[in-house]
Amino acid sequence: MGDSLADHLISSYTPASARYDEMLGAAHVPHGPYKPRAHWQSLFEQLAATPSETLRERVQWVRREVRENGVTYNVCRPRNGPALRPRSASARRS
Repeated sequence: MGDSLADHLISSYTPASARYDEMLGAAHVPHGPYKPRAHWQSLFEQLAATPSETLRERVQWVRREVRENGVTYNVCRPRNGPALRPRSASARRS
């Protein structure tokens, strides 16, 4: 990949050893070097091709959107079925 933002992110990445890493895999060596798994390769290629200033602008936009709109997570459930992980009333925000 070369000397790109993606390379910098990978080189500073410390995976948890007790779980599977969906995005990066060791290159047949324990503790690295880490390489993107095949299905993530195009993302890293796009990151490498995107100018740093554009990436900074996108990060600022995402931070602003999260701050203004929050983040939600919907657990999949069968149609008309109960939620798989119901939240207690005390966990909800008003």
